[in-house]
Amino acid sequence: AYVVPAAGGGSGLGVGQVDRWRQVYDSLYAGSRSAGFGVDFAGWVSSFDGAPIPLPQMCEWRDQTVRRIVSLRPRRVLEIGVGSGLLLAQVAPVCELYWGTDLSPEVIDRLAGQVAGRVELAGRVVLRAQPADVFDGWGEGMFDTVVINSVVQYFPGVDYLVEVLRGALRVLAPGGAVFVGDVRHRGLAECLYRSVHESRGVVDGQVLAGRVAESARSDQELLVDPGFFSALRGVVDGLDVVDVRVKRGVSDNELTRYRYDVALHKAPTSGWRMGQIRTVSWGDGVSDRDAVVELLDRDRPEPVVLAGVPNPRISGAVSEALDPEGWYEFGHRQGYQTTVTWSRQTGDGSLDVLFTPAGGRDEVVVDTGVAVEAGTGLSVFVNDPGRARQVEMLSTQL
Repeated sequence: AYVVPAAGGGSGLGVGQVDRWRQVYDSLYAGSRSAGFGVDFAGWVSSFDGAPIPLPQMCEWRDQTVRRIVSLRPRRVLEIGVGSGLLLAQVAPVCELYWGTDLSPEVIDRLAGQVAGRVELAGRVVLRAQPADVFDGWGEGMFDTVVINSVVQYFPGVDYLVEVLRGALRVLAPGGAVFVGDVRHRGLAECLYRSVHESRGVVDGQVLAGRVAESARSDQELLVDPGFFSALRGVVDGLDVVDVRVKRGVSDNELTRYRYDVALHKAPTSGWRMGQIRTVSWGDGVSDRDAVVELLDRDRPEPVVLAGVPNPRISGAVSEALDPEGWYEFGHRQGYQTTVTWSRQTGDGSLDVLFTPAGGRDEVVVDTGVAVEAGTGLSVFVNDPGRARQVEMLSTQL
């Protein structure tokens, strides 16, 4: 015989899960007081061996994230889940006002002490300990940029995520952007699990399949397909452009393989719309870099989307395609700005690469959103971390 949780029996677990994450991070940051301001990467460990991700790779992760946020030209910023101040330390000095909130009072107390000693941050930073879904005291349009970086995975479920994004868009000024960073890609989760177990020596196909399935069942973090953000346009008011991008970085690790960033731009917004740009599929007369050069030269200066490009970081196969970061350098050499997003037609980790004429801005605004059938529920784009927690609790109770 065996026992499974009753369907729908997970109601009420959300608050408990948020409180559990609060306790975890109170403990984590209390134990890392020796780290300097803006360089505390405590808790960033590899899924493969449990060891800390190498510092140079984490610094690249931070620097690329900062670069993306700064390209949004932030002046009045709200960061939800400020943590140890990795982003605040870099972004706040170029802003007029920077609000930071966090679930953990331990984090806020420590960060407040560090900020107080920084002359360049005097009068710019306000810190508050509160949950992510609380927006009391902020009027509509108070901020031009809202940052929610590497915290979505700790939300208890899709309803909580929607409420946070609805609140963020409400306090966002017209034309502003909500930056949702370091999102775990649900569609690539099994690729991650498989790689982890293979790295631990699991080679038997049946055993490997069982381990992958168990990892999926027991993952208590929230995983989100990129299509969720396109579907969100039919649920929350004011959302115009959905700009999904593969995580940048030359480091080949689980962060650059299986995660992504998205900028949600509030109307009015101007920019490129991938669905309205000429699209050429990889393999349809274009299957190597020389052919891409010919394509760009032929269409110059018109924008072009190269769709369904193999991603060596996911497939592991040797091909004429570049890895995601390689396409940025390739486009630059050809005189184009480049945007790399997940393929809008497949869910296997392939890429869509947009080449646009080089302009004056460091980053262009691109709508990578896909068409979502009316009536599609948002829950189809996410996993259910509460159910994994429920299974764990049920096992303990039994």
